[in-house]
Amino acid sequence: MKTTLSINSLIIFLALSSVHSRPSRAAGAAAKEDTQFIEATCNARDVVLPNPSLCVRYLSPFAGAVKRDLAVLARVAIDVTHDKTNSVVTYMKKNVSAGADLIAVNALKDCWNTYLVSSIGEMENSTNALKAISAAGKAAALGDVQAWMDAALTDQDMCSEGLEKKVADMNLKAAVLGQMALVKQLTGNALALFHKFSCSNGGPCNARTNTIVIH
Repeated sequence: MKTTLSINSLIIFLALSSVHSRPSRAAGAAAKEDTQFIEATCNARDVVLPNPSLCVRYLSPFAGAVKRDLAVLARVAIDVTHDKTNSVVTYMKKNVSAGADLIAVNALKDCWNTYLVSSIGEMENSTNALKAISAAGKAAALGDVQAWMDAALTDQDMCSEGLEKKVADMNLKAAVLGQMALVKQLTGNALALFHKFSCSNGGPCNARTNTIVIH
């Protein structure tokens, strides 16, 4: 129970502390309508996001770049999640350097080497596919993005499960699982936004975002 409470607190802290980490991505001034578009999309009922408030908080700074374009919003959501996942890998490496016990060290290394590196690659594949999408191959490309984003979320789940089982230090466990919980919610949000775009463009409509388990 203590670990769960700590994780919930960390999600809030991490979200507030890193929301403006990529201001350069928000090219141009955002009109009121641009920000309202993101708020409305994150809170829409047709595709339910795992955490709409995180969606608004992380993506509103990019309203000027998105310009009410759902395809761009989905791509930015994946990019933001990609960057956050990279920062979690850096965080884990610092904990290894700080002298965690051997079992915890191996669990952390397994997490980032086996799962998070793979998750990051899958998100890169997704954004590249969305950038290069063409009318002729749209359905196939959208199917590929769904597969990659589903795989990215599965890799994150596997990472969290390993940390839950193998890290004995309660403070370290709460810290790293808090980081992973945030990443998974951002990934779930990005996947839901992608499905909103995909479903209106002849691609897949089914999402697994409502089944995300926060460890």
